[in-house]
Amino acid sequence: MTSTLSETIIREVTSYRLPDLPIDAEMVAPHYAGLGIANIPASIANWLGLEIPSISALDRRIAGKFAPAYHQVILLVVDALGWEQFQRLSQFDTPENELLARLVPAGNVFPLTSVVPSTTSAALTTYWTGVTPSTHGITGYEMWMQEYGVVANMILQTPASFLFGPGNLASAGFTPDQFLNMPALGTVFKKQGVASYAFQPEAINGSGLSQSLLASVESLPYAGLPGLWQTLEHMLAQPASRTRYFYIYWPNLDGWQHMYGPDDDHIREEYFIFMREMLRFLELARRNGRGDTLLLLTADHGMLPTARPPEAEIRRYPELLSMLHLLPTGEARMPYLYLKPGCEQKALGLIETLFPGQFIPVDSQKAVDSGLFGPPPYHPQLITRLGDVILLARDNHFLYWQNKENMMNGRHGGMSRQEMLVPLLILPI
Repeated sequence: MTSTLSETIIREVTSYRLPDLPIDAEMVAPHYAGLGIANIPASIANWLGLEIPSISALDRRIAGKFAPAYHQVILLVVDALGWEQFQRLSQFDTPENELLARLVPAGNVFPLTSVVPSTTSAALTTYWTGVTPSTHGITGYEMWMQEYGVVANMILQTPASFLFGPGNLASAGFTPDQFLNMPALGTVFKKQGVASYAFQPEAINGSGLSQSLLASVESLPYAGLPGLWQTLEHMLAQPASRTRYFYIYWPNLDGWQHMYGPDDDHIREEYFIFMREMLRFLELARRNGRGDTLLLLTADHGMLPTARPPEAEIRRYPELLSMLHLLPTGEARMPYLYLKPGCEQKALGLIETLFPGQFIPVDSQKAVDSGLFGPPPYHPQLITRLGDVILLARDNHFLYWQNKENMMNGRHGGMSRQEMLVPLLILPI
């Protein structure tokens, strides 16, 4: 589903560059000034008549196509649905695509960039704070937290090296609901009279990340897609005196793509199962709606197919490991390296020897100064969480350091088009 505006935006974001950041032509830089997912929260607040501490709203070419105010806004985040994947899946001759084309004009679908790193923990925190990773400080799937003396998994909120057992960050003094250095949007919305609701699968409801992001939000866990849409239908059918915000998170596409890769038939089947249920809801909602609700469907990031070469495993290179204070953190597609003093140039030379042409090394401070992680104000621990050198992965390369078998055939976190470009579908109902 493309329009003249979406084609224009694609040209703009793929040619956009950050000052002094040496990226390849095929890489996509994050656009934090109107054409990125980081701009969605401010627009949601505008539509709900709220004021929030955030970066700028969506580009007026997008936001200006819709009414200035709505009584209810629904944000649907499909984990790992990339723009190019969405376009490819939209070409199949299916009843779902026929209904999608009938319900949603092509001019209501736009490409946006993800944040950097293009990963769930950073992106969802942006959705729930209205600010970029430079300010909220969540810089990847695994993150060195100097203040707690631990490398943490930011999805599970456990020490990254713990595969099983009872270990968790609470033992280091970490409390999920007090971790962010700012109030999450649920709290901000509540103070201004807006009720917030979060639909998440039962399996992740109440998780550490959810506790960090969903303060003052009513959680509505769902067991399956039919139950999700039926509950939402029922809530929308009830007259509401208060302005309301609904957040829906669907993770299945991400898990399947990690397992099989984004081009596998399993992904197509899962996508159309989801679309079938969502479009049934939209058809009914548009028929019964009052035009006072705005639905936004988007993603946190896309996905890139990756092989599983043993050569990507850092444990094969003891000389390189000897130059690091600790294992890399961040994302396999964007590793953060903590180098021992005096080893910097030798380590970078060794990386180029071991992985020729696979990574672009960037000084972490220079990456911050370029705006890669977003504008100031900067989180007080930002630099400590990025290490000394950041490796920007080229093509479909990655660095693997986890102490378990590499099982993934799809990855994200880097700056390829597949990872960085996501769709934004907007529809009044």
